[in-house]
Amino acid sequence: MSRLDCDPKDIFGEDLALVFGPKNERRHINTLTYKEQEEIVNSVPKYLSTDSLGLYPTAFEIVNFILNTLKSSGKFKGIDLPWCEDLIKGGIVRHKSMFKAVKQIRKNNKTQRGIQLRHLLRDILFKFNKQYVLTGLARFSKKTNCFYLNDSQHRLIACIILGIREFPVEYTISELESVDAEQYHCVNINGLAASDFDKYRIRKEFWIGCLAENRDVTGFDPAYEITYNVDQIMTQYSLEVVEKNGTPSKGECTAPGLLVREYERYGEDIFSRAVSIVSSMFGNHYSGVNEQNIHMVCEFVQQQEKVNVFSNSIMLDMAIEEAILHWAPKLDRKGLYLDIQRADPYWANHGSKKEVIWAGGLLKLARVVRPDVDWNPILVNKFSDDDTEDTVDVAQDLLKDFHVMPKVSHDG
Repeated sequence: MSRLDCDPKDIFGEDLALVFGPKNERRHINTLTYKEQEEIVNSVPKYLSTDSLGLYPTAFEIVNFILNTLKSSGKFKGIDLPWCEDLIKGGIVRHKSMFKAVKQIRKNNKTQRGIQLRHLLRDILFKFNKQYVLTGLARFSKKTNCFYLNDSQHRLIACIILGIREFPVEYTISELESVDAEQYHCVNINGLAASDFDKYRIRKEFWIGCLAENRDVTGFDPAYEITYNVDQIMTQYSLEVVEKNGTPSKGECTAPGLLVREYERYGEDIFSRAVSIVSSMFGNHYSGVNEQNIHMVCEFVQQQEKVNVFSNSIMLDMAIEEAILHWAPKLDRKGLYLDIQRADPYWANHGSKKEVIWAGGLLKLARVVRPDVDWNPILVNKFSDDDTEDTVDVAQDLLKDFHVMPKVSHDG
C-alpha cells in the first residue's frame, strides 16, 4: 500500500486542518466574493495528471494527491467548505445497496482522464449539494474486489474531501478492462455536452420557477440567481440571449457565459449601465450585439469611476454614448472593440488583457468628444527593447493606429 492510500483524515487531520487551518479560524466559501473565490481557484493548476500514482490508483490516493496540491498553494488556509458525511439523508432516494465504500473505488489511468482541478473546486466543491451527486458508473472486479469508476470521478473526489465515505455506484461485473473504455466512451464521448446557452437557459428557468413557487432557495448555487438577474437586465433593454447558431438577428446576443462573467466581475450597477449603452448604440444592428462591446464599456466605466471623473453616473454614461456616436454617427456599425483591437493586435492578444485595450480605445474617443473632462488614463506596463519596463497610456501610446476623427465644431 502506498503512503497516500489511506483516509485523508489520517494525513491531514480530522478536520483537514493541515489544508484548511483551524476550524475556528475559517471563513465559509459562500461568504467570499467572486473575485476572492477566483483567486483561490486560480492558485492551483487547471489540470492535474494522476499518472504518477500508477495504473490503478485508489480514490484515497487521488484525493490525498489533490489535497497536497491545495495545501501547497497556501490559499485554502482559513477556508471552510460545505462539509457532509453522507448522501443518504436529504439526498436523491436510492436503495442502500447502491452505496459502496469509497476505499473500494479505483480508477484505470489508461482509460480515465486526469483531474480538472479548477472545475472540481469552482463547480462542485465550493457549491456542493448532495442532490446533485448522481450515481457513478463502474466496472466491478471480483478478482480485486474493487470498483473501477468510469464516470463521476470529480463528484466522488469532492464527496471524499467533504467527509463522505460511501458513494452510490451502478456497475457491470467484469474482468475485462475494455469495459472501462466502453463505459467512459458511452458517457463522456458520446454524450452531448451542455452549451453555454443550455446552462444559461436552465439556470434562468429554475430561478423563475422558484420565485413562482415561493420556494426557499437558501443554499442554492448563486449562479441561478445571477443568471436570472442577467436575463432580466438584457430583457429590460430589449436584448435577447440566444444559442450560437449562425448569425444572430437584431437585438440578439450569443455569449451567455461571458455575460454572466461580466455581471459577476463588475457588479450589477456597472453591468446594467453597460447593457443599456450598448443596446442604445448597437441594439438595432441587423447582425446582433457583440458581448465584447458590453465588456469594453464595463471596463471603461470601472476605470473612470475609480477617480469619479463625473459627479454622477448619468453624465459618464452620456459621455460614453457621445464617444461611440462619434465613431459611428449613423449607428450602422457594431464592431468598435474589433476596430480598436486591430490597431494594436500584439498588445490586445498578448501584452495585456483585451478589455484594457478596448477601454483604451474608448478613452481615445472620449478625449476627442469631451476634451473638457479630466479622464482617468488607462495604463499598462510595457517592456522596451532594452528590457526596461515603462508605464504607458493605452489610448495615447499603444493605439496610435486607431484613427479618431477630430470633433467638428458647429459654432457660427
